[in-house]
Amino acid sequence: MPRRPYQPPSWPHAPTHLLDASGVYFVTAATHLKQHFFRDPARLEVLQRGLLTVTHDFGWRLEAWAVFSNDYHFVAKTPLHETDEESLPRMIRALHGARARWVNKLDGTPER
Repeated sequence: MPRRPYQPPSWPHAPTHLLDASGVYFVTAATHLKQHFFRDPARLEVLQRGLLTVTHDFGWRLEAWAVFSNDYHFVAKTPLHETDEESLPRMIRALHGARARWVNKLDGTPER
């Protein structure tokens, strides 16, 4: 019996990122060079509170999340009547910008 050629799985390891319709998204992000800027429990709390606040303010329904000293992950549903292509990047910029400025100020490195 002849061997069939290899067929890749129907769900690729890294699916195409489509940001054009509402849906549920798994988002992951890390600090620059995976540095542990949020190692201290108080800093980690600020990161978590920031994530909870920003997702709420942007109307995303947070389903699950995990924050660590150098990265975070969350699963959230997009707001009704808004497209992800606008909402998700703005939300991430709001989260990253405020937290980066805050941690840089604490470390005395405002231009980092």
